[in-house]
Amino acid sequence: LLKLVETSEEIRMQLLELLKIIISCAEEQFKYQFVNSLVAILKAFAIDPSPDIQRQANLLISQFARENKELLFHFTEQLGRSTLLALVSRNSKVRMAGIEALNEVLNCGIWKYNSTIFEILVGFRDPNSVPIKAFYEYTTHLNYFALLIKDPKIAVRELFIRSIGDWVTRLPDRYDHHPRLIPYLLAGIFDDYPEIVE
Repeated sequence: LLKLVETSEEIRMQLLELLKIIISCAEEQFKYQFVNSLVAILKAFAIDPSPDIQRQANLLISQFARENKELLFHFTEQLGRSTLLALVSRNSKVRMAGIEALNEVLNCGIWKYNSTIFEILVGFRDPNSVPIKAFYEYTTHLNYFALLIKDPKIAVRELFIRSIGDWVTRLPDRYDHHPRLIPYLLAGIFDDYPEIVE
């Protein structure tokens, strides 16, 4: 059984490498025709139990989003949600890959798509909109940004602060997100590491 699990992970890694080759070499028309499938496969790899596969999948999401901005406009929320598991991984390299993927994904979609992603990332819940499921089951909202700003690894905190700075200054819809982002940028001023404070 252990050999089967190891082989299975190796096969999944090889499939991810194949997907990387397809995304890198495919023509624009192919990507346009199969964008739904490509996004679905990327999402599946991003939530894989293996940290190595999660990391590689998030790096591939970064590359795919960087190279196909216009194509992924309507898939921003889906790809943004797929990075959430990486942001809470035990492995710092996976968390960093998740932040990098999130950077690229947020540059693909603006306005309502980015707003939805930021609401998820800060654990926002509209008090005037309660889902019916909440009456019957306990629901929680995790503040991913709060976890990242207090991350035990300096490199993760530094990348997160740089990302917040980029979002505050470079996103086309940045002014809509300032109320949610500025508190985390200010929290970086009180970091224990001098370079992050700087």
